[in-house]
Amino acid sequence: MTSSGEAIAAFFIMNDYPDTAKFLTATEKKEVVRRLEEDRSSLADEFNLKYFWDAVNDWKIWVHMFITIGIYTPLSAKDKPMYYPGHGTLIATETMSLVLCIFMTLYLRRENARRDREHKAPSEYTTEEWLLEREKGDNASYFRYTI
Repeated sequence: MTSSGEAIAAFFIMNDYPDTAKFLTATEKKEVVRRLEEDRSSLADEFNLKYFWDAVNDWKIWVHMFITIGIYTPLSAKDKPMYYPGHGTLIATETMSLVLCIFMTLYLRRENARRDREHKAPSEYTTEEWLLEREKGDNASYFRYTI
């Protein structure tokens, strides 16, 4: 019940975009919009069902989902678990997350290095080149993973 009340209050209190934030000056709003555009790297941000299916079919999304499950499962354990079924499960989920985090860090660093070798630096792309690949997501040649 409390969560529902908080959700309703948040809908009216929270600002969803800089244009609706009354506490920002016009200059600050322009700067926030500029930073948001820079952060998304000219990638498409409109809704399209094809982006949903791209995300569902992207193995990296699934790996990150399992990392998240492994981290948050032990946090939500309220009762003291019995040794094997409880602690064993929690240790297994944490270990799974650790192994997957190490794997993804190594993979993404290697992928960034490959892109640096095969493509020019992201700062060297023109606006037109950015826009040509805006629907490719993390497959765009200028995209680099943040690690």
